[in-house]
Amino acid sequence: MVYCVLEGQVTIARINSAGAVLTTAVLGTGDFFGAALSGAIQTEDTARAKGAVSVWRVPLDEFRRLLRHHPDASLEFVSILARRQRQMERRLEGFAFKKVEARLAETFRELSGGFAMRCEHGFGQHLRLSQQELADLVGASRPVVSTILNRLRDRGVLGYNREYVCVRRIEDIEGLIES
Repeated sequence: MVYCVLEGQVTIARINSAGAVLTTAVLGTGDFFGAALSGAIQTEDTARAKGAVSVWRVPLDEFRRLLRHHPDASLEFVSILARRQRQMERRLEGFAFKKVEARLAETFRELSGGFAMRCEHGFGQHLRLSQQELADLVGASRPVVSTILNRLRDRGVLGYNREYVCVRRIEDIEGLIES
């Protein structure tokens, strides 16, 4: 099966043999996922809806037919995969060259989708992520991410609780990326 997020947010996580969970991606509207995309019959990855989510599901053979017969859809799909590859390359570069605060800021910017919609709390963007999920995405421990989130909350850059983070203004986040 191939899945596409039509609305909402889905996290992708990998679970090891000891049961430890590592969040590897946060997908939004227009993102595709599923074992079939990697050529695998089964995968170690799990997908989890974060809040209300609408997902399109299609068998792999039908998806392949769609791509063969609709070049525009094929091009859009390749573009989506190329964007995800660039994101992963930026994450790897960040692990090697950037401080955790800058990686966290980049992750907020990436997940915000340009802050097109305001969150229900009146902030710039509402991201349904736990501190552990954020820590996984930026390659840091949860206590380190918690310390940074506390510092950013104290500075008025964001608000958060156990289930979400609300970024107030993109400008405040942009300034952290260069640090």
